[in-house]
Amino acid sequence: MFIDHKRKFVFLGIPRTGTTSVYSALRSTIHDGTYTGKHDMQPPPECADYAIVACVRNPYSREVSHYLYRHTKKDNALYPWAKKWTFKDYIDWSTQTQRPPHDFHDKPQSVHLAKVRVTYLMRFENLERMFNEWPIAQELNMTLPRRNAKLRGQPWYHYYDANTARKVAHWAKNDFVNMATT
Repeated sequence: MFIDHKRKFVFLGIPRTGTTSVYSALRSTIHDGTYTGKHDMQPPPECADYAIVACVRNPYSREVSHYLYRHTKKDNALYPWAKKWTFKDYIDWSTQTQRPPHDFHDKPQSVHLAKVRVTYLMRFENLERMFNEWPIAQELNMTLPRRNAKLRGQPWYHYYDANTARKVAHWAKNDFVNMATT
């Protein structure tokens, strides 16, 4: 979470939605802002009247991004197991109903945003354009750097079969409905 008390906004970073790039732009431009941790999701009470800004991503694409991260990045806790997983294995694990409470990275986006009212929602698929249209970015003449682009593989739809697509559709149904992430 990044808080700017001067401009009265809070940026919430949902994992795998382009937040590393947004955080980088914010932290390099707004030097008096408060960075509380990359994926803190509950703004403090003193920010109750602040604008809430967040990013979302197509859940199918987001799950592929999670899989590639879990499968290839040695700095994540699941790597010893995930490096052996197929995409189907990952989806079977990711869409389980019983998950450890601390495992927040792979939760549906609607779970991350359930307790906040988002004022400005940027979509990963149009992140650069939406970031550039954001009044704060315009006011401060911010540019959005590209981060984490190394994880790209095939287009997201190449990873899915009918079963894995159905599981993600069911698991992330509120993301599709509530945030129009189609």
